[in-house]
Amino acid sequence: MATISQGQQTDKLVANPLQQAPVDQKTDEQEEMAVGPLDADELRSLLDEVNSTLYSMNRALRFELHDQTEEVVVRVVNTKTDEVVRQYPSEEVLARRARLIEGDTSFFNMQVD
Repeated sequence: MATISQGQQTDKLVANPLQQAPVDQKTDEQEEMAVGPLDADELRSLLDEVNSTLYSMNRALRFELHDQTEEVVVRVVNTKTDEVVRQYPSEEVLARRARLIEGDTSFFNMQVD
């Protein structure tokens, strides 16, 4: 193995495998994963794909607007039993937000010693 002393020049540059690529360069995978604003057709296409996948697992997505908080609620529902499998935000979070909107902050009261 040849060594290069200080001040000695070489025609070849040896890349350091630990050296990172410049920040402004993106790999093909990073380019594909970059998310920007979607137009309506792209969003419909993505939702169709998600719904098809979920349907094959007997699941469906439901988007609703919560009455008191006007928050968008997303529910994953079992299509055979119509049971809610998962919900975001949870009922507890929605209830707390509704109480805050009404001006009730009592659940924040805590005594600190």
